[in-house]
Amino acid sequence: MNTMSNVYPLLVSEIHRLHNQLVDCQPQLQHLAAHPEALHQLRICLRQLRSLLRPFHRYAQVEMLDLLLAKVIKQSNTIRDEEVLVAELQLKQHTVLYDQHHAHLQMLYTHFATQTSTELIIQRLITLPLYWQYNLALLADKKLNKQITSHCLSQHKKLKNHLKNKKKLDKHHLRLSVKKLRYALESYGQLLSINTSDRFKKDLQEISSLI
Repeated sequence: MNTMSNVYPLLVSEIHRLHNQLVDCQPQLQHLAAHPEALHQLRICLRQLRSLLRPFHRYAQVEMLDLLLAKVIKQSNTIRDEEVLVAELQLKQHTVLYDQHHAHLQMLYTHFATQTSTELIIQRLITLPLYWQYNLALLADKKLNKQITSHCLSQHKKLKNHLKNKKKLDKHHLRLSVKKLRYALESYGQLLSINTSDRFKKDLQEISSLI
């Protein structure tokens, strides 16, 4: 297991990687009708960011950034739902409904292209490493280790709770819990003990067969 002295370089590396991904897909977000894959890339990137930020919500700047992320994700969810509906209407040849929802989808694309939240997220990611460098320096290594491990254990516990009643399995919330734990492992797996990380990965593999 890595020492917690490696936490800051890990965070900075992840922030730079996700920042670059956002910058790369930004031009395509202005033309979603022609580049629908850009929305998918954006959604993955934003979820990874939220996972990276979750253990540090008690810091004001992180909390404000997370609110922005949640706002953009909610907007993207609306677009994604409409895309699925439009594809289904086209498949079933419901021409009138298809035309109505296709026009609405184009309107959603246009509105999303004009919103500034994504640009604001990109700007805040530039200053976040310096903010974290100062605040993480105030935490002892063991405390920071405990904070991150506790977050990952919490995500794992929520996932296991969804499996208690398999006869009334809520697959939607189960999928959300799977994504949160998977993103947490992607962000912080190398900081966990090998046994803990392997246990989480094993549970994720078993649960994948249920959804």
